Amino acid sequence: MCQSLIPMISGTCHRAIWDTYQDVGMARSFFRPSPERAIEDFDHPTLDHEASGDRFTMAWREGALWFRREQLDAAGKPVVTLDLPVEWILGSGHHARTYLYRSGNELYQLPVAWYSATASWGMAPGYDRADHGGVLRQIRRECIVCHNAYPDVPASSDRYPAPPSLPVELHESAT
Repeated sequence: MCQSLIPMISGTCHRAIWDTYQDVGMARSFFRPSPERAIEDFDHPTLDHEASGDRFTMAWREGALWFRREQLDAAGKPVVTLDLPVEWILGSGHHARTYLYRSGNELYQLPVAWYSATASWGMAPGYDRADHGGVLRQIRRECIVCHNAYPDVPASSDRYPAPPSLPVELHESAT
């Protein structure tokens, strides 16, 4: 019997289950960005969100994936720019992908998503309003549990109202 979930996740325990799981999208739903795993259209990386008046861009720079949010003035010129490195991708890409950045022991969702059915950038669920939460939507342990595995956190440390703190090292799903 496996003493922890990590041997099962890595395929060293319950090999038959591991092998069949590699065919489903959830097996590839939490990973670090890399050009080799990109399915997005980075030739057209910009999304103008009319409701908020913001422009969002996802682009590779110096081997890393970056998110940019520009708040535009009435003439469409950027007046405020925010750049954040994308540290994790959530979603296999069978349907969609969303993007996360880290601040300390906390993960946050970015407002842009890639939608495979339309092969286009769009607003992530819940971000389609003018007053969306910007870059402040925290990723809770429940999100990681469903999309990846149980992160190693102290017992009861993730109960409400405690802030969702996650370990710096998180397990990446299969390639």
